[in-house]
Amino acid sequence: MKKQISLLLISSIILLSMQSLLAHDWPRWRGPNSDGISTEINWNPKSIQPSNIIWKAELGKGYSSFSVKDGLLYTMGTIGGEDDSQDVIYCLNANTGKEIWRHTYANKLGGWPGPRITPTINNGRIYTISRTGKTFCLNAKTGSVIWKRDLAAEQKAVDPDCGISGSPIIYENAIIYNVGGKGLALNKNTGAVIWHSGADKGGFASPVLYQKAGKTHLALLSRTVLNDINPANGNLNWSTPWLTKYEENTIDPIIKGDKLFISTGYGKGAALMDIKNAEPKVIWENKNISNHFHNCVLVGDHLYGIHGDYGRKGTTLRCINFNTGEIAWETPMDFGPVSVAGNKLIHLGEKGKVVVAEVNPQAYKELASAQILPEPDDTGVRRSRVNRCWAPAVLVNSKLYLRNSYGSMVCLNLK
Repeated sequence: MKKQISLLLISSIILLSMQSLLAHDWPRWRGPNSDGISTEINWNPKSIQPSNIIWKAELGKGYSSFSVKDGLLYTMGTIGGEDDSQDVIYCLNANTGKEIWRHTYANKLGGWPGPRITPTINNGRIYTISRTGKTFCLNAKTGSVIWKRDLAAEQKAVDPDCGISGSPIIYENAIIYNVGGKGLALNKNTGAVIWHSGADKGGFASPVLYQKAGKTHLALLSRTVLNDINPANGNLNWSTPWLTKYEENTIDPIIKGDKLFISTGYGKGAALMDIKNAEPKVIWENKNISNHFHNCVLVGDHLYGIHGDYGRKGTTLRCINFNTGEIAWETPMDFGPVSVAGNKLIHLGEKGKVVVAEVNPQAYKELASAQILPEPDDTGVRRSRVNRCWAPAVLVNSKLYLRNSYGSMVCLNLK
């Protein structure tokens, strides 16, 4: 009997060890649960040093973050000049940076040049959309085109001033984009239109799926309105005004239970809404957190994110009580995205500095920091062409992936 117990204990230990070694995937924007939280726990913040960079790549201009699955990494960039620019969809070996394949197509640089979205991986395929509405479904292993559409040319969408920015999300057999006034859904297998909401300008946020009373809902922030949509047919369940200066709504809604949080920049601030009934009801609304275009991350009952706008002094990292909207703490911090892994905050400053801190609603406690990507020199560069780190850091299998908007990418080993 004791021998059986011992063998069972050993088997359990081996199983747990194997589970800790299993690959963690990051198949889309903000990760598998669309919340900016990695399941990684076995990584060392002190390893965030330039000496631990294991490979580099040049991607071209853009703000696309990274998707990783089965040892392959996907991202986007724009190469070439004003008259010969091409978007590139990349597939790289996630461990070595070796290029597996690339798919290119002509696309204009535009202001704030390059792709904004992060590829979505689903069932051996990847889905992308350019800043101008060129949409692709590619074979994830080979890069071959399965289907493509030019949504702007088809007048299913009008290109937003700053380019289409929301990353697509899968719902059953549909791939859904923040394109048009209230979104657009294509058949993920064929590219056929399932539903669309006309040729109005779309918002800049990514669509978010959530469950309510046993049904799937889609929360979609347009340029002026927060919408709750039936993802199966595009029908509107409810909408409520959310108007930000310049109609620049960029932040994904965050849903927990029957509560929905939204925040945008230019001093608009944030609100928490009760969404359990047919119409939303504001629980609180204030200016204690104003996210310009970097999402908060919700851990427990607290939100962590950057307060303030790009190009303005005084941005801070703030911890906000989700239920009350009260500030728990704040500390000066560069403008830039925040993610979470192993109960630690990972902040990538827009000038290439990485800061790691505890996820702690009581106080800010820094664990490590280092300048990883070179601090940019923007002398003489016009505002819409500056070099910034605005794509969130992605941590997968003890490797941290970072990039700037000029396309310099690095991979750090954090074991």
